[in-house]
Amino acid sequence: MNNNFRGLVFHILVIVFMFFLSLLLNISEVVRNFVYTSFIFKIILTILPAFIYYNLAKIMSKKSSKKFDFLNGIFIVIIGLILGIIAFTGLGLGIFSKEVFSSMWRFPLDIFLFPQMYILEIYNIRHNIITFIIILFIPSIIYGFSIRSSRRKIAKRKRINRMKERRMNRTK
Repeated sequence: MNNNFRGLVFHILVIVFMFFLSLLLNISEVVRNFVYTSFIFKIILTILPAFIYYNLAKIMSKKSSKKFDFLNGIFIVIIGLILGIIAFTGLGLGIFSKEVFSSMWRFPLDIFLFPQMYILEIYNIRHNIITFIIILFIPSIIYGFSIRSSRRKIAKRKRINRMKERRMNRTK
């Protein structure tokens, strides 16, 4: 299974996790008011999906070229663009004036980009073409940083092992 497909599967797992988390947080009005008015909880809810993306990317293969590290979530971008085009076809320029989950044209896009849209809603950030493009690439960027970090750790481990082997060979 290639990394792009894994990245898509991981994205779907993050969608499901964040959806159930948002359901739990919105069950009670007291909890909802406490969480969404606290800056610390907003930061935690912002970092949580990024943390999950980052750690899931560690499972991805490191065998491909380094230059493709940031393209591992390209399926997410492509599907998001297709869903964005469908929403634009149905709503035209009014696509960004609609609220999240308020239109059947935009519903698949909102579900697919739920973790990112949820964060935008927490901070009351208006949706526009720029935020749409940015949130499309967030998983790919996080995957890329995670894979680069893993590559560095692997290279460091190899260097340490080579140095140990050289020392052992010198002592013989």
